[in-house]
Amino acid sequence: MLCSFRDGWVDIGGVPSHVLTWGGWIDDPLPPGGTVLLFMCGVPGLTFFYKTFLEELYNRLKIPVWTICIAGHELPPRHSGLSLTKSKSRYDNVRAQATHKKEFVNKYLPPDKKVILVGHSFGGKMVLELLKDEELENRTEKCFLLMPTIERFADLPRARFWLKICNLGIIYLIVLFVWLLSLLPLSWRRKYALWYFHSRGFKNVDEHCVDAMAELSGNTELFNNVRALVYDELEAVKELDVGVLRKISDRTKVFFAMNDYWAPLTHYHSLKVAVPRLEVEILDSEFKHAFSVTTPHNMADIIVGELHIDHIQVCN
Repeated sequence: MLCSFRDGWVDIGGVPSHVLTWGGWIDDPLPPGGTVLLFMCGVPGLTFFYKTFLEELYNRLKIPVWTICIAGHELPPRHSGLSLTKSKSRYDNVRAQATHKKEFVNKYLPPDKKVILVGHSFGGKMVLELLKDEELENRTEKCFLLMPTIERFADLPRARFWLKICNLGIIYLIVLFVWLLSLLPLSWRRKYALWYFHSRGFKNVDEHCVDAMAELSGNTELFNNVRALVYDELEAVKELDVGVLRKISDRTKVFFAMNDYWAPLTHYHSLKVAVPRLEVEILDSEFKHAFSVTTPHNMADIIVGELHIDHIQVCN
């Protein structure tokens, strides 16, 4: 009998990777046919940032829901016997992250399963990379890109801000601050995480997001891995993958937030010009780029509604 939720660690290309599943673990036998919803995280790629959102999708859709962390953005527990490879080239750049996701799909996703792909922010880029595989693209029933960072990353105001911090060496002061946080007990780091969200205008913060931020804020290794990936995005994420977007335009919907430093409305307009057939929507003002912090249920409502509108068979 399938369990509702399980998380665990698997080795993907030599990189310990945290996986969350609802409706059956990745090694469990699944009923023939049917659909799996596969979610790609944004940066920082800690899976628990999205736990409430994905749990709501599973409760509403009743199909297997899977997600995997961004490689290097979560560390395995000490008792697991796993550790991050010393070869950071396996996870500190966009190309390596795309390879990581492809290896996961090839290893665990049954070939008879159809797929609903959902990607948030950087996860949108990972979805497009996965869809370059023709076999997976043919199996994809629907694709949702949520505030995706899929073009001209170096032109984003927030990205330029971080680049300036790195170039001026201020980043080392931030690393020192993260190290000091690591000396605090978890309960104090959770209080800091909650203060951080409140200081950015978030109210009614999801508890899983508080836990994820507490984990990230107290670990310099994770912070440096996140920083390295963002830095590589400046060089790697430039022009739109127009070819992929055109191929899947009839099965894809893209959502943007009104005020977003990472996926601005200029990208909304350029996307509509580049791929006119693509369905693109601007969300209500309640949605922020980090939607999972305060509006995970609302976003799940939108995804479920879209699938029902399209009459996609979501029950196994």
